Amino acid sequence: KMRMCVYRDLHRRGYWLTGGLKYGADFLAYKGDPRLHHADYMVVIAGQQETIQPSHIVSIGRVGAAASKLGLIASLGLDQEVHYVTVKYSSHLETNN
Repeated sequence: KMRMCVYRDLHRRGYWLTGGLKYGADFLAYKGDPRLHHADYMVVIAGQQETIQPSHIVSIGRVGAAASKLGLIASLGLDQEVHYVTVKYSSHLETNN
């Protein structure tokens, strides 16, 4: 059920979706036709009560960075709406100078 809800929500937002198994994700999300565009997101679906280990969040970010994609963790909330958190890996901390 969650997988279908996430698929429908992203499709409604204008994304094209393909399988993401190659990257350890549920989907890859594209802003246009996958034959013409690079995927913007690796979508990983997390359950409502699922605890995501910090190492898994880091791995989503690192694989996404290596593949020039952002990680996108999707979850179905108690309100039955799909909620998203983006994950971007950075090997250094930027300063505010």
